[in-house]
Amino acid sequence: MVAMAKKKLPPPKLKASPKPKSGGRGLVAFVVIVGLATAAALVQVRGKTGWQRLEASGLPARGEAFALGGEAWVRQRFVGALERYRRWQAAREASEPVRQARAPAAPRHHAAAPKPKESLGQADRAALDKLVSSRAK
Repeated sequence: MVAMAKKKLPPPKLKASPKPKSGGRGLVAFVVIVGLATAAALVQVRGKTGWQRLEASGLPARGEAFALGGEAWVRQRFVGALERYRRWQAAREASEPVRQARAPAAPRHHAAAPKPKESLGQADRAALDKLVSSRAK
């Protein structure tokens, strides 16, 4: 039999991950939707625009009232809380010297000697003493 030489194949080429093929379709869809909404609100049908019909039904006024209520809630919840925190912080800073004068001095702790990692039993000490004394001779 004739031995055939193995051919080395080149390593496979790695391709970069493919880019999404949207090509800005999302932006185009957004612009189209905004254009349609604007046209629906501003184009006249039977003498009135969509916006005028909504105003007649009172929807913008209700939306405005809803938005103002939300704004009041945000002011009460967050802005009011920030002002209360600032007042509390100022009062705390003003009372700090009084608090320090009342507090007793903290005791000073000295670092203790580190504990040994292992402890020797009586038999181990005796064996160690015997070994050290035999080596010292």
